[in-house]
Amino acid sequence: MKKLIALLSVGMLIPILTGCLGDDPVGATSITITIESIGAVVVGGAAGAVTGDIKADADLTNVTMAVLDGSGNDVTTTFSVNYTSAYTGKKKVDLKDDLSTTVGAKTGVAAGTYKLQITAASGSYESVASKEFTVTGGGTPVAINTIQAGANQNATIGSSIDLDQPKVMLKAEADQNVSKIDVCYAYSGVDNIEKLFSPHHAKASNFTFAKDWANPNQTKFYDTKLTPAQFTAIKTKEALAQIWQEPSEAATSVDCKKDNVFIAKTDQGALVLMHISAQVAGATGTIDMKVAK
Repeated sequence: MKKLIALLSVGMLIPILTGCLGDDPVGATSITITIESIGAVVVGGAAGAVTGDIKADADLTNVTMAVLDGSGNDVTTTFSVNYTSAYTGKKKVDLKDDLSTTVGAKTGVAAGTYKLQITAASGSYESVASKEFTVTGGGTPVAINTIQAGANQNATIGSSIDLDQPKVMLKAEADQNVSKIDVCYAYSGVDNIEKLFSPHHAKASNFTFAKDWANPNQTKFYDTKLTPAQFTAIKTKEALAQIWQEPSEAATSVDCKKDNVFIAKTDQGALVLMHISAQVAGATGTIDMKVAK
């Protein structure tokens, strides 16, 4: 009888002990990321070495790095951010000696101030740190402005767009500045869709706002098929120029919808990228256009 009790007692203890020994680690409760310095970063040149370290009170499970521009946009794809995965299973790693971390700027990146952001994780615990660095060299930064244009029956916002300024004009002003008009926004009753028109085709289409124009521009422009993110990534005039493919003839009209990205050559010969960032459909509607030039 005594032996049976002893066996039962041991049997009752076994699952209790096994449960205690088999618990999974919950990860760190503290991670400190120190970015001490970032070496010289030159567009199209050598990458800058990153110094500093990451310390945690449990093994690290993941480290990621990104580059942000001055507006906080992720522009990592236009940079070369290199580092190894030597952090796995370690509580402390040196950014330079262990991870060989470097940051380089690809051709087309605009000179200026950017930010390296490092995220480190251990289990479900995560920590983020960042440090600014300066990119030198490169091309001429593009200027970005946002304008709003109205469709052909909008009585308060003009349809005639001067991309060189950039600005939008109502009929009275547009009639006095025909040579400056590069594109027009209007609703096509024939195709039942919003479009960008060349000034020449806007007049030929008998829109009221263009009926009094003499010798309006036959602007060359087209839909680039770029995404809004790709528009944002264009930082220099040199990178913008690489997108342009000279059409054999001037455009007449192109369907215009939110998130389309167009490129045009203005009457002054400037190349301009246009992102339709917002749209209210219809003949009295509007578009918000981000203009990069």
